[in-house]
Amino acid sequence: MTWITTIKPDEASGELQSLYEDAEAEDGIVDGLLMAHALRPHTLAGHMALYRSIFHHPGNKLPSWILDVVGVYTSLVNGCPYCVEYCYAALRQQLDDDGRAAQIRTALEAGLPQTALAEKYVAAAHYAEKLARSPRAVGKTDIDALRHAGFDDGEILEINQVVSYFSYVNRTILGLGVSEDSLISRGPYAEKKS
Repeated sequence: MTWITTIKPDEASGELQSLYEDAEAEDGIVDGLLMAHALRPHTLAGHMALYRSIFHHPGNKLPSWILDVVGVYTSLVNGCPYCVEYCYAALRQQLDDDGRAAQIRTALEAGLPQTALAEKYVAAAHYAEKLARSPRAVGKTDIDALRHAGFDDGEILEINQVVSYFSYVNRTILGLGVSEDSLISRGPYAEKKS
């Protein structure tokens, strides 16, 4: 599952067990990405808190599906199939339209977001690609382009945080050998249903 030691949920105790229980999917599975943090539960707690604030906080304004598009594109640019599949599953769920989701994915894989997205969201995709591929090349003009496309500064921050989050996760997965067989279709630490 990873190239480093992990602790399976049925072997966990204390803080790690509690974190795993909080992160379990509906089918009781804990995602391999989360288990990669097993030796340092405090990083798992931080990771889960960051994810939830970026994707599930009620203060966010952008539609969830566009955040998933940004996640797919960032993960494609970074060459992380695990996260591409994760984000794509979330995109399909958010859109509830497999054909539309497939059209967007095909466009992103071809590096042609303009063939599947409205102009405003194409600007978000271009920003995501540039920040993921060449972060030092990003400048004020890139932020101005997002403003010109119709995003306010808070929404720009949301886009930035999705790119930054998935760049971190992509490197965690690729750098520790988290395998795709540990991927689950539902978000590994999405908000629990009440």
